[in-house]
Amino acid sequence: MVSAVMISVGDKLTASGTSVVTVSNTSSLVIDVNIDELDVSKVSVGMPVEITLDEGGEPIMGTLSYVAFEAKTTDNNGGGGWGGSVAQFPAKIDIQSDGRLLPGRNVNYKIRTTVKENVLTIPSSAVIYTESGTAAYVRKADGKKYEDAIKLPEGQVPEGFVALPIEIGVSDDQNTEIISGLSEGDEVYTTAVDNKDENNGMMGAMAVGTVNLIGR
Repeated sequence: MVSAVMISVGDKLTASGTSVVTVSNTSSLVIDVNIDELDVSKVSVGMPVEITLDEGGEPIMGTLSYVAFEAKTTDNNGGGGWGGSVAQFPAKIDIQSDGRLLPGRNVNYKIRTTVKENVLTIPSSAVIYTESGTAAYVRKADGKKYEDAIKLPEGQVPEGFVALPIEIGVSDDQNTEIISGLSEGDEVYTTAVDNKDENNGMMGAMAVGTVNLIGR
């Protein structure tokens, strides 16, 4: 595909070797990114990368093919004398394009640093932290005893629920892995976002999530 033309009608051409057009193979592309110094220790070459576009659509999968050993430092004070500098490591992502991407375009990317199969997860907003450790509010089941329940101040535990200790694993802003303490199908109390109110904007509300078995 001709992706750029550097001449116009009427231009005089010389034999100086100056490029006049750019021809690109858009079936295989390389994305240049910068990884923050706080995250670079978590990534390595070969990790899968999910590429998304601002307009949505199915993600495009790629592979982290290069991570620099030396960071480049950029000024983060915006000219105001504050903020200091930020160290970032240049990196490259190889992708097989489906035709939606063209050279020079901006994309969003997520590097999958950890992949686990057949794990229990709950919404991250369902995890609570108490003086006795990490816990979740679980809906009580008829006839079941909860001898290991955490005792919390009156009114803190939602009605019909009980605070159970849990052991968590990897997590992100959406889901948290459950190592022990819950079973598939348990209902947990979680913070959700309700519809927009005309006067107060977005209102916080409470909802019930489910412990899910994720296999991937």
